[in-house]
Amino acid sequence: VPMKILLHPLRGGRGQEELDHDAFEEVIMEAAGESKKYGKLTAVNSFLQSVVQQGTISPGDYPTKEKREQLMEKIRKSWTARPICASVAVKCWQKYFEKTCDDTEETVQRILDVMPHWCDKSAPSAMVKTLTQHGWVLLINFDG
Repeated sequence: VPMKILLHPLRGGRGQEELDHDAFEEVIMEAAGESKKYGKLTAVNSFLQSVVQQGTISPGDYPTKEKREQLMEKIRKSWTARPICASVAVKCWQKYFEKTCDDTEETVQRILDVMPHWCDKSAPSAMVKTLTQHGWVLLINFDG
């Protein structure tokens, strides 16, 4: 079955920050423990939001430290919404940065740099477009 794979930007051997595998595994295990029923209404809302491109978090909308602190609160709130297919990936990456960064300012900056999506409003197709502009590499026609 042909599929597409996105490689995250924290891959080793690139001279940049590398993924903390232990921290990421902790986040994944926490997410598995919080597993929720799929939210059909949330999925419909996500599709509609992606049509008007409101599933992406725009850094320009958060120019001050105060605005970025408010953004982090909104991001945390989005984690509590009923999940859609893309929710888990977005939520895990954002929680990973919250776990590994020293403060809210750094956490928000890493989210804006690597996973600038709302977990309750982002459709996979929109994510592919945005993430490939943020250091993610798309492998297409990968046979699995």
